Amino acid sequence: MSSAPEPPPPPCTPPPPPQVAPCKPPPPPPMLCKGPPLPPSKISPAALRGLSNSTTITCSPLTALQEAVDRSIKFNPSLSDKIFLCYNHHTQPRLQEGPQCGLVALAMAGGEGVSVDKVQEMAISKGYTKQGEMFSVDNMADLASSILGKAAVISPTAAMCDSWWVVEQLTAGWQLLVPYDCAHNHHPAVLGGRKAHWALITGFVLLVDAMEDITDVKTVTSDQNKNVHIVTGEAEKDKERLNTLIGNKTGKLLLVARQSKSLVLGLWDKEELVSSNNNLKVVEFKGEMSEFVIPPGGVEAGLCGRMVLVRRGESL
Repeated sequence: MSSAPEPPPPPCTPPPPPQVAPCKPPPPPPMLCKGPPLPPSKISPAALRGLSNSTTITCSPLTALQEAVDRSIKFNPSLSDKIFLCYNHHTQPRLQEGPQCGLVALAMAGGEGVSVDKVQEMAISKGYTKQGEMFSVDNMADLASSILGKAAVISPTAAMCDSWWVVEQLTAGWQLLVPYDCAHNHHPAVLGGRKAHWALITGFVLLVDAMEDITDVKTVTSDQNKNVHIVTGEAEKDKERLNTLIGNKTGKLLLVARQSKSLVLGLWDKEELVSSNNNLKVVEFKGEMSEFVIPPGGVEAGLCGRMVLVRRGESL
């Protein structure tokens, strides 16, 4: 008798699946662009120095001009052997808060008794500005007349190409409010109007050769640089001699300028300022155009080719 067949062996238990850690998704590729950056916080020139537009930084007339000459020589060493005959209506520097460069320039022209806030309040009440911007020479002239108590005169900026005209106006007591394109160093630039700014021209510097005899011009000589001579308010009597010096081929007239993005005076080439003013065609607005007062005809009609002559009177 045959024995019963042996039962089949139990089925083999399959080996456990390999212990594989659950797959992690690959890391995302590095972002080449992190999305639109947050708009930079705009810090005004005044706030940058912990000041306000009502802060007046006291600086003596001689020191202000001496420092301006020193900076010019630093960037133009060839001027180191020139004589600097300086004439200037001294002003104390003030810095702007917001787009109020023209209003600060006007306040500086009026002297320490004229506050930027009062100038801006009047400009807003006349409908000339919303935030402090001034895109019209005509509006600036009317505002200046109201603030300074004397009539302001609109003139073509091309008049500054005539050195003797510049001397005549400044020695007669006028100062020049000039719109221009502002370079990174605050000097005039040609940027199509994208960096429109206002400057106050307060004086001139006549560069002459060291061999020139200037003893007949009444001046005060700087203690720091014997080549720097300040005409002491007798320019009316010295005009004939100044005219002769200007007529010399070696003579060059620079403009003494203030503007509200820095605390120092600039010495500018007058032809460069004229070219800068003549290129004011459009303005780079930081916001909607409806936030600003734009004159009929736009910025070109409002600013290009013109400036405002002002003189101090009985300011408000």
